[in-house]
Amino acid sequence: QWLAQSESKIGAYWAVVRRLRAESELLKAEVARMSKRKRALENAEKRINGMALELIKSRDERKIKTPQFTATISTRQRTVITDEEALLSVPEFRRESVTLDKTQISKALKAGQEVDGAKLESVDGLSWR
Repeated sequence: QWLAQSESKIGAYWAVVRRLRAESELLKAEVARMSKRKRALENAEKRINGMALELIKSRDERKIKTPQFTATISTRQRTVITDEEALLSVPEFRRESVTLDKTQISKALKAGQEVDGAKLESVDGLSWR
């Protein structure tokens, strides 16, 4: 009985997978659209802050206080790299990260090499057409 109905159940699974995939694609497009909008808003904020900074500087003031807000010019230092190659030769100024190359590990295992800490594993997957 159950096996006889399994084809229609698999068809229902296929329909659900298609709907979920379509919804996922819609959300992916929405994320891209919203990310673009977020960047535009952040750029507008930077531009307006820059205009406000120049206006306050033009008044030869460091602080403007009103009942609604207080705007203060703050001065801080930032690091500007002018010669990256020269700095890379100084070990304490370098940060290196090490990651595993799973592609090379996989190639070695498939070639029959023994790799401590890794193994090939068979997994089943399902593809729909």
